[in-house]
Amino acid sequence: PAWLEAQQEYLSLLDARSEAGQSLRVAARDRLRVLGIPEATIRRIESQRQKSATTTIVSPIDGVVSELGVREGAAFMPGTPLFRLNGLATVWVNAQIPEAQVSMVPMGSTVMAHATAWPGVDFEGRVIALLPQVDAATRTLTARIALDNAGAKLSPGMFVNLAFEAPAGVEQLVVPSEAVITTGERRVVEILRADASAERGNHRL
Repeated sequence: PAWLEAQQEYLSLLDARSEAGQSLRVAARDRLRVLGIPEATIRRIESQRQKSATTTIVSPIDGVVSELGVREGAAFMPGTPLFRLNGLATVWVNAQIPEAQVSMVPMGSTVMAHATAWPGVDFEGRVIALLPQVDAATRTLTARIALDNAGAKLSPGMFVNLAFEAPAGVEQLVVPSEAVITTGERRVVEILRADASAERGNHRL
């Protein structure tokens, strides 16, 4: 009813010529937009010079309806949610990470996912959140991964296998234990040259 009333008000001002009338017409058009009436419906009112008993509302995103709040013929108050939509361009995956391995899954790290429904297809994503609650039964934390879902191949409820990119480590010097000589006061390392001769390093380990 509020939409029909606002449309009628706008119709009565379409032919206004005075400066005050034109100002009211602009305000009436803005009111239609604030109420959520689509731009296509407003243009149809202007061209056909009559209010529209029905209005088509187009979803702002592609996706699936996850919650339906009304049925045909139902009455509802302004501001009542009619539909809840889940876009599929990007999907979230919740992965259970053992608490001993959480340090190997830093925020922003790259993740590759594979779904049994799409063999051979790689879905790339990244870690966007580590939820700060440990499951007492499994001793795991939940890592939330945002995956690019080209072609909307992944659907809510699917299972995927995840491969996490290990964080870059700090370079360290590694030597065979057989090369280390302990003298009692210090430990030295023997280095084997290309000509098979040995060199004893004087670097303290």
